[in-house]
Amino acid sequence: MRLLRTALAALALVLVAGACASGGGQRDETPTYVTVDNQSRYDMTIYVVRDNGQRIRIGRVSSVSEERLQIPSYLLFGITNLRFLADPLAAQGTPISNTIAVVPGEEIHLTIPPM
Repeated sequence: MRLLRTALAALALVLVAGACASGGGQRDETPTYVTVDNQSRYDMTIYVVRDNGQRIRIGRVSSVSEERLQIPSYLLFGITNLRFLADPLAAQGTPISNTIAVVPGEEIHLTIPPM
């Protein structure tokens, strides 16, 4: 019983110290971007795809152009695995990236090859 009380007291101290060190519980709001180099002749709608398959639209990139799109901060919790899907507006097929480990504040670069 004494060991249990000691362990609970130590855990309480760790939780209190963690709460004080976290800056009031605020998350790091450093913007995270993906730069999309669309070499295709089709305009593309770009989505972030979460592990559960949910797609979140983050923007559109015109044909043969480059665009910098912000990844919403609510999608990132430390290192987060994401995929990116490019949905062409006037063609079939939706290229999707491999899983990428994304860290808040990071800059990701994706290239959509000519189609």
